[in-house]
Amino acid sequence: MAVREVLDKAFVLQAEVAALNDLLTVQERVVIDQSARLEQAVHEARTAQQRWQSTFDAIEDLVAVIDKDHRILAANEAVRKAAPCKEVVGMHCYELFHGTASPRPNCPFEESRRTGKPARADWCEPYFQGRWFDVRIFPILGKDGSVEQLVHVVRDMTERRKADEALAESTKGLRDIFEKAADGILIADVDAKRFSGCNPMICQMLGYTPEEIVTLGLPDIHPAKDLPYVMDQVQRQARKEFALAKDLPVRRKDGAVFYADVNAVPMTLRGRKCLVGFFRDVTDRKLAQEKLKLYAVELERANEEVKQFAYIVSHDFRAPLVNLKGFAGEIRSSLSAVASALEAALPHLSEEQRKAAAAALKTDIPEALHFIETAASNMDNHVNALLKLSRLGRQELHPERLRVAEIVERSLKALAHQIGERGVTVSVGPLPEVVADRTAMEQIMGNILANAVLYLEPGRPGRIEVGGSRGPNETAFFVRDNGRGVAPEDMPKVFAPFRRAGKQDVKGEGMGLAYVRTLVRRHGGEIRCESQPGVGTTFTFTIRNSIKKEKHNAHTATD
Repeated sequence: MAVREVLDKAFVLQAEVAALNDLLTVQERVVIDQSARLEQAVHEARTAQQRWQSTFDAIEDLVAVIDKDHRILAANEAVRKAAPCKEVVGMHCYELFHGTASPRPNCPFEESRRTGKPARADWCEPYFQGRWFDVRIFPILGKDGSVEQLVHVVRDMTERRKADEALAESTKGLRDIFEKAADGILIADVDAKRFSGCNPMICQMLGYTPEEIVTLGLPDIHPAKDLPYVMDQVQRQARKEFALAKDLPVRRKDGAVFYADVNAVPMTLRGRKCLVGFFRDVTDRKLAQEKLKLYAVELERANEEVKQFAYIVSHDFRAPLVNLKGFAGEIRSSLSAVASALEAALPHLSEEQRKAAAAALKTDIPEALHFIETAASNMDNHVNALLKLSRLGRQELHPERLRVAEIVERSLKALAHQIGERGVTVSVGPLPEVVADRTAMEQIMGNILANAVLYLEPGRPGRIEVGGSRGPNETAFFVRDNGRGVAPEDMPKVFAPFRRAGKQDVKGEGMGLAYVRTLVRRHGGEIRCESQPGVGTTFTFTIRNSIKKEKHNAHTATD
């Protein structure tokens, strides 16, 4: 019995031991599982902390967590880079950011700690070489609502501030330009039916106040009869078809009309599409142009009258000159009859009378007739020259494309004998083509080249140079020689009719260069002379690159 009891107790103990072992196994598993969970939680916490720190450090602004005593608890990478020391945790924030031993006056830190609300300030920090910072403080509250920590965020605003100042200065400059512009400026809707802005000059031009102008539109400042044209011009400008509309009529408040050149530019201002119109008052210019047109008409009429007068005078002189020369011839032929009669009368005259009659018949009368005939011939030459000059100003031009090099070559061939006789060296450079009247160009080049040869300095090898160049509006030619030159006091005579400069040892009537100037001007050009005595002369003339074919009423002189 005792043995059985012992065995029973032994089985009971064995069962209890097994149960205890099972219980230990379960608890061990729970501990292991809890340990694994704890390790996972620690890992996740570390990972989250690393992520938070990476995010924290990625912030470009300087961010620091500060306790209530201004001591730094944590700081991001930007703070650590800006800090003058390696370890910033534990430093007072005013030591780090201001380099001082005490907080800065009006520090937003104190305001945020006192109110429990975010605070902000802008300041220039000498400790950071005078840079500007935007400082913001965000409080972290405890369960009881009190401030436990503060987040200190500092953003460097120096470049932004400089940009804002530059923008403000630029805006001020643009505003000054807008306000002080000499042109009137109007800002209008895209359809130009309502104005939304203006500058003082347009108010002065129109006679309205700024408040009145913004109640108006384009139809209110242009005469009704001109409005369709004006609206078409402005809309074309809005479509950027062209830049400038000239001489647009503009009506003032008092009803007076002035004229303006208007440039309307499409723009976007404050997100709204609009037209900005620039008005330049050109009334004086338009009036001056109208006067010039009247003057041009009057001048043309006067020129025609002068040409007609020169033609009529020179033409009407021909008959008296012919009569003068003819009757002088009649007198000369009648002298023989008078001489025969005188021979028969001589015995009846005194010695003194015979001498006087002989002197009159043989010397005085023939000499007087010679002077009359010479003067009549000279006058006839002058009349012919005037007729030619008149015809040059009237004759019809026949523009065609000309190779000027060929014209120069032909002119030089015509002067070949004089050139060879005087030992002249002629050099001809590249000569551009022109559109001109062939006969006129031949006369121009022929006269200038002939003068260059005739007025070379005797005893010195002559040199003549011909050249030309083409410009955007006109083509220029020059003929340069090393001849005797023209004295400054004789320069006014160079192109004047019947005037000759310098020594009168070359035959001519003094009309060649007058003809040349007339022909050059008929081609829309000008001619000038540059000369130095003993050195040489250069004639330069221009021909417009495009000339219109003109027709004039030509008059034929009666010989």
